[in-house]
Amino acid sequence: MKNIFKAGILIFVGLMSCQDGEQLTPEQRYIVDTLYARQLNTLRLKGDSICRTQKDSMYQMAVDSLQDVYLEEFEYYFRKTYE
Repeated sequence: MKNIFKAGILIFVGLMSCQDGEQLTPEQRYIVDTLYARQLNTLRLKGDSICRTQKDSMYQMAVDSLQDVYLEEFEYYFRKTYE
């Protein structure tokens, strides 16, 4: 999420620096700030939702992987003991 924010700032600054020295009026700045604030809240909610979804699935994958490793170790030691 932080990378999206940084990329957005870089794109915004890059686009603004390409203009021929034209400055934003206070009204234009207010509009840009308002639009940014609205989109930031929307993006934050979407990012949090995606994070929660991925966290659950990634956590389950990690648990499954650890269970597989522990099962393999158990089987290895079990076979070694009875051979």
